[in-house]
Amino acid sequence: MRKALVFAAILSVSGCIAPITPMERLQQSANDVASALRFNRTDLVAEYCAPKARDAFLERHAVWTDKTRIVDLELSGIYLRSQDEAEAILEVAWLREDGAMLHTTGIAQKWRHEGGSFKLVDEVFRSGDKSLFDMLPKKVDPKKEGASAAPPAGAAAPAAEAAPAHALNESP
Repeated sequence: MRKALVFAAILSVSGCIAPITPMERLQQSANDVASALRFNRTDLVAEYCAPKARDAFLERHAVWTDKTRIVDLELSGIYLRSQDEAEAILEVAWLREDGAMLHTTGIAQKWRHEGGSFKLVDEVFRSGDKSLFDMLPKKVDPKKEGASAAPPAGAAAPAAEAAPAHALNESP
């Protein structure tokens, strides 16, 4: 009887310890990132970035830190797109540093499984107020930079670009 109790105790303890799945690790990482971003701790979030994406992430968030204040940030979903790719959806409520109008922007964070864990590889506009992304410096393609310096001889000058839609809706 005593051996049976010891055997039952060992079985019950071993059944409780399950390995952490990649999806559970992704969920924990996405929650940690959302919590750190809510309090503007990009230094902590950089640890979750893939090495190739880290500099772009830090540059993007440095602009946002200078020009905005986060009022609220919510992790609204995590989706496994394939075995190695996932997406986390953030809903960010924010104010311009010099304004009082509340803006809401949905951001899709792209995650990739690298080296045994999921790493943040990109953030893209998903929904809401796009002006959060419009304030970022435009990326210049070095291949096209030299080619677009001047129009070919005889070509018409480029037309003036229309003002972005968000600029028409905001008062100065």
